[in-house]
Amino acid sequence: MTRTATGAVLDRALEALDLTVEPDTRSGLQRYIETVERWNRAVNLTALAGDALAQRLVAEPLWVARRLSPRGAYLDIGSGNGSPAFPWLLAADFSHAALVEARVRRAVFLRRLTHALRLPAVSVHAVRFDDFVPDGPMDWITLQGVRLTPDLWGRIAGRLPGARLVWFSRRGEPPAAPSDTLEIPHSDRCAMVFQI
Repeated sequence: MTRTATGAVLDRALEALDLTVEPDTRSGLQRYIETVERWNRAVNLTALAGDALAQRLVAEPLWVARRLSPRGAYLDIGSGNGSPAFPWLLAADFSHAALVEARVRRAVFLRRLTHALRLPAVSVHAVRFDDFVPDGPMDWITLQGVRLTPDLWGRIAGRLPGARLVWFSRRGEPPAAPSDTLEIPHSDRCAMVFQI
């Protein structure tokens, strides 16, 4: 897809959710989409492409971030294709962030994208969550494409008390009662918010 076509796809996705972004943020989001599409041929990051990719991986996380206004220390577990992490990193004000991805090739992709987007306060950890050592408390945690099982919930809650966890899901059965559920417009998905 050409840069112009990618920009049009991004603009349609943002417009569908009534989102406006600053030019620098838009440029970063467009570069994110282009990088996912380029790397997807070799690393199989997602089955999504074009409009569906821009909606699911960019506009939906951005819509949720706008409603929650996350800030402080941020952790994304199972970062894989970089969503919701990169839309959140480009649109919110975090002091530092950690992306945890056990698959080495995907971790390489995340590191290269972090460098390309000039995000110095972001670290990528090629480990399983159980082997990740946070450098302090976390304020926000996101999960997308990761099943929030009772076991995973217990491990997160035991290690990162006080954080707010946002689980992007197709209305799956949560292991605890969410404090809020954000129904994403024009989508079969929602974001469940938990206070740990």
